[in-house]
Amino acid sequence: MCGIAGIVALHETGRKYFDQLPDCLKLLSKRGPDKEGIWKDDHVSLGHRRLTILDLSEQASQPMHIRNGRFTIVFNGEIFNYLELKQELLQKGVSFHTTSDTEVLIHLYALEGANCFNRLNGFFAFCIYDHEEKKGVLVRDRYGIKPLVYYQDDKALCFASELKALMNMGVPKVLNTDVLPHYFSLGYIPAPASIYKNIYKLEPGHYIEFEIGKEI
Repeated sequence: MCGIAGIVALHETGRKYFDQLPDCLKLLSKRGPDKEGIWKDDHVSLGHRRLTILDLSEQASQPMHIRNGRFTIVFNGEIFNYLELKQELLQKGVSFHTTSDTEVLIHLYALEGANCFNRLNGFFAFCIYDHEEKKGVLVRDRYGIKPLVYYQDDKALCFASELKALMNMGVPKVLNTDVLPHYFSLGYIPAPASIYKNIYKLEPGHYIEFEIGKEI
């Protein structure tokens, strides 16, 4: 189990959330007690709390970059068929520097884009950003085993593995009274809604595409 979090500044004013990412990751430490990593540029800030399982090396730490830094990933989960996928990539001339499933995933996306999601067997939540195209994806597995919540307005897209971590980014905390009938009748709030306005659960088997300067 790991924890991920990040901010995509769709417009310059959205960068106000960047400084809160370290505090957000502290609340995910139980998900990833072994290591913390943060990377950012002018548009995106990504964070990861790591629980080392498949590859204990420093090279497998996250955020992970490939193709001279063009693609960056933060990943929580496990790809069961990553060895099979890795063999396909090796035959296509891809070189690997780790034995992790994370590196297989990011190389697969670099080659196939969103088409690769249907080939993944596992449970996962991840974000991949393409620095050259200034766009990326936020993805959740088909059964929703790995949690992922996000805040969205016209300035930023903020996400985290847990709601309390997302709230620690300083996003607006406005009660969503429209969902209270669901909570009192069902005992929970069905996805994609949450108890707060503009904060959502990414539904199982769904992904978000974002591009800097444009709407999601």
